Amino acid sequence: MAGRQHRREWTSPRLALMVFLVVGIAAAASLAGCSKSGSSSTPSTDPGSGRAMDPGSMHGTGGTFLIDPNEQIRWTYQTMPNPAPQTRPNYLLKSYICEKGSANLGPEARGALGELVETLKARPDVTVLVVGHCDSNAEQVNAENLGMNRAQTARRFLTDRGVAKSRILASTYGSSQAQAPPSETIGQRLDRKVEIWLVSE
Repeated sequence: MAGRQHRREWTSPRLALMVFLVVGIAAAASLAGCSKSGSSSTPSTDPGSGRAMDPGSMHGTGGTFLIDPNEQIRWTYQTMPNPAPQTRPNYLLKSYICEKGSANLGPEARGALGELVETLKARPDVTVLVVGHCDSNAEQVNAENLGMNRAQTARRFLTDRGVAKSRILASTYGSSQAQAPPSETIGQRLDRKVEIWLVSE
């Protein structure tokens, strides 16, 4: 009888402790679930700036997008083109290759710029930067002028189709950002290009 009483006295505190632990774990799980469900109702934030992401924004998660930030090239140049925009560009919207020594718009250029016209008309709050590039071989002597001519030609295409001139900045790197050596014909061709970057929205 004494042994049975001793066993009961030893078991009761242990049982109470186990009940306390089970209740505590259940309560913690419940709080975690509430916290998780509550966070889903808060606006998501842009990891780069920490600001809330507007669903209608080009950087948002809903609505009509000009770009998908996860699939676009971010601004990678260490220096700014000339003239430099007041705001650092964000994402590459369009690019196309130019013929050697020319600023004329070929079919590829007209297709890329034509798509951009429709997008810019739908988003009157967007500003873009058009940058002309040249190769470091055949175009190097006249690179600054040729690069700017390429940018201005693209700008004129956009403005002629109803995009406000104030929304399109034109600039050039000349041949300073050319990557291919003179011996690489394909690489030289890729250096002759125009890029259109998102500046602001």
